[in-house]
Amino acid sequence: MRRAGWPGLSRALVLTALTWALAPLSAAPIQALNPPPPRPSARAAEQSFNLALKLERAGNSEQATAIYEQLVTDFPANPRYYQRLKRVLRSSARYDDLRRVIAARLRRQPDDLQSQVELGDVFLLLGRKSAALRTWESLLVRFPQNATAQRLVLTHLLTSNLTEEAAGLLGRLRVEKGDAAFFSLDMGRLYAARLAYDLATTEFLRYLSAQPQAVGNVMNQLLRFPSEPEVIAMLRAQLTGHGSAGALRILAAMEFKNRNFARAVELNQQLEAPALERVDLALDLVAEGEWDLAERVLNGLLADPEAVAFYEEAILALAGVYQARSREHSVALPLSGFYRDNRFFALPYIGVTEASTGALRQAIVLYDSLATTRHNSLARLRLGDIKFLILDDFDGAIADYEAVLGERLAAQYYSQTLLRLIDVWMAKGDLEAAEEVRQRAATRLISKEQANLLDMKAVELIFLSGDRDSLLAYLGGELAALGPADPAFNDLMELSGLVRRFQGSPEPYQAFVRSEALLRQNRRSEAVGVLSAAVKGQLSPLIAPILQYRLATLLALQGKHGAAERLSLKMPGETEFTELGLLLAAELADYLAADSDRAAERYLTFVDTYPLSIYADAARLRYRELRPGEE
Repeated sequence: MRRAGWPGLSRALVLTALTWALAPLSAAPIQALNPPPPRPSARAAEQSFNLALKLERAGNSEQATAIYEQLVTDFPANPRYYQRLKRVLRSSARYDDLRRVIAARLRRQPDDLQSQVELGDVFLLLGRKSAALRTWESLLVRFPQNATAQRLVLTHLLTSNLTEEAAGLLGRLRVEKGDAAFFSLDMGRLYAARLAYDLATTEFLRYLSAQPQAVGNVMNQLLRFPSEPEVIAMLRAQLTGHGSAGALRILAAMEFKNRNFARAVELNQQLEAPALERVDLALDLVAEGEWDLAERVLNGLLADPEAVAFYEEAILALAGVYQARSREHSVALPLSGFYRDNRFFALPYIGVTEASTGALRQAIVLYDSLATTRHNSLARLRLGDIKFLILDDFDGAIADYEAVLGERLAAQYYSQTLLRLIDVWMAKGDLEAAEEVRQRAATRLISKEQANLLDMKAVELIFLSGDRDSLLAYLGGELAALGPADPAFNDLMELSGLVRRFQGSPEPYQAFVRSEALLRQNRRSEAVGVLSAAVKGQLSPLIAPILQYRLATLLALQGKHGAAERLSLKMPGETEFTELGLLLAAELADYLAADSDRAAERYLTFVDTYPLSIYADAARLRYRELRPGEE
């Protein structure tokens, strides 16, 4: 029975495809009286090869090619020499010579599939498409059951943009093999690379039908598609139409990616997803701030008697939901701030609205039950955080942190617990106790990263002690030890520069340090009082804007926006705080007072006044958002 091939190609042509391709290299005349020199040693061959590499890199491809050709002649079985010769001939566009080299190789090794396929590529480079197709078809005829050969031919057809021929061959092979999903994963990737997302999806789902366990692989492929409306609509249609559990899992992940969270939860419930997947979904929803949906998923999990193995994790996650819902979410000013993102001036405390205290109580009850009945160290740690950061119950927090450190199985939490314990002793105003904990931590935290964190705590403790000279000396050593590549280097540089400005002004410096200590104790009102008194005194032009800007930011945190604006617009002197003051006033009007006209006017003034500021582009962009169509 005649085997089907590409249209127009007879069996005689197929069987004689390699006759012309494998024509021998032009024979040299026989030199009977001058026999060829003996083959060089392997060491000499390597030296010649390295010389050819250097010549090639220097741009002398002609001499390099001559050496590679001789090496291939002397050592025809060495793949390195052969591959390099092919590469240099291809890069030099010597395609006919490349054909002859590959043909010689195939005479010696007729089963070399890669060379056979590459021969077809060379025919294409020579403009001989029919010869290329005959070469590839002859390979399929010779190795009819070899999937590797079939995949190689299909890949080269597609990468050569012979899409119609590839589709015809693929259809034929799928029928012959009785495998509708043959080469489907590869086809999907190739279609996706060509932005043919509908065809790619069809192939990926064909692969999923044959390999249901490969849902993760297919999901990764489809979630890489762009989030454009038409692509999303196409995916929804194809995934829904496929209808398998794997396809619906992928659809749920796609809906989550595109922030259609309710639909993701609905699909998750429809699929009756395993308990672990439901816990992961709930945690992802928490991360997105979708508290209601997260609570719904977790409560459903806790009502499932078959998910008892995950109850502890689910309760922990549910407590996290209640804790997160209890926080007071205020609008963060995106640009302004006192040494923004500097760890030494970041305030850790979490505000809680009166209406959300019920959720906080639920979180505390759940954490406490896990810590008491299941000895869950993470629950104990979070309970300590609530007492420290929300309730100002410093003694209760210390007791919880010490309990975590007393658990032998809680080693993974020691680092954050010890660092938090240092913070809570600082909040109590007991710097000696904080230093004792730091030294104790030094014996338990041994990694370089942990040691650096403890060094940062040492800097903070010296700063809060008010000993300016000791602080500068310690900072100098830390900066030299860390180097500019360390993430903490900029924080230390900013702190060092700030402290140096107080040279010769001990009283304002002590007032500043006192206010920072009060902030660490969550006593903002008292910190505001200390700074308010300080800015009324006689201050140097270097120090006055520092204290006034810090006071303005604290007033903004306290909700006293009018007073904060007045101070920010009247920054004394001309320093970076003058620039930041105007930016703070603009953002107060923008994000807190919701006065777009006043905010736009201030952004425009900022851009005109400080066109070279690092914030100028962001301010200009925000102005355009508030005043679309205006320059």
